[in-house]
Amino acid sequence: MFAWVLLVVATCAAVEVAIRLPLLATVQRIVRHSKRSAIIIRAKAISDHWKEKSLQLHALRIFKYSLLLFAFIVMIVAPFFLLNVLSSAANIKLSDQLLTLVGTLASVSVAFAYITLRRRFLGE
Repeated sequence: MFAWVLLVVATCAAVEVAIRLPLLATVQRIVRHSKRSAIIIRAKAISDHWKEKSLQLHALRIFKYSLLLFAFIVMIVAPFFLLNVLSSAANIKLSDQLLTLVGTLASVSVAFAYITLRRRFLGE
């Protein structure tokens, strides 16, 4: 029973972290630099020397934003990991609960319910 409470707490914390992170803006930056790279590659008016210089900068920016996106994903998963570590000390298996189909569906349901309630009461 306590594992279910921890699952709800971890899910709500993960949703709060995900809401506060600039996920969409980061993905949009990756897409923007990818499109610019494709335009540069197809441009006949740009010499290969300048294409190489420009593509290196875009590749570096895409790499930087990809690492940032990975860090965001780690931050979103962190509440589950932290509560799993803390609960294992109390001999409660949160990971066993989460990795089942019922636990995953419960976590997704709690996330949707939390987002709905948050929007209704906070107006966000």
